[in-house]
Amino acid sequence: MTDTVRFQIPGYIRPPLSLNDRRGHWAPRHRTTQTLRAIAATLTRQETRARRVRVMPPVVIDLVWVVTDNRHRDTDNPVLTRKPLVDGVCDVLGFPDHWRNVSGGVRIEKGATAGIWVEIRPAATSGEATA
Repeated sequence: MTDTVRFQIPGYIRPPLSLNDRRGHWAPRHRTTQTLRAIAATLTRQETRARRVRVMPPVVIDLVWVVTDNRHRDTDNPVLTRKPLVDGVCDVLGFPDHWRNVSGGVRIEKGATAGIWVEIRPAATSGEATA
C-alpha cells in the first residue's frame, strides 16, 4: 500500500466519545462504540474496494478531527473515539490491532467544514508501528 486512504465519519462534527465523559450509564457509550465500529468497517470496505488497495500491516491509523475555529482542544480526549474506529478498520483489513500492526493517534486540523476523518497510511520504514 502506497496510498493514504481517508474517509469521513458521517453524522459527527466532533468526537462522540471523550475521556471527559465520566458520568452516565454504560449502555449509551456501548451503542456509540458499536455504531462507530460498524461505520468504520463499512467505509473501510468501500474505500479499499473503490481504490483497489490492499492494506498490509504495519499501518498508521489516525483520527483526524477537523475544526473550524482556533479554540484549544486536547488531543487526548478523542482517544475513546479512535479505538472503535481502529477496531472496525482492522476487522475489515483482517489483522489484529496490536502494537506491531497499528500505530497512530489523534490529530486536530483547521478546515472549512468540521468533521471526523479516519486516515490509514503505511507505516514509515523507520519502525513507526514496529517497535
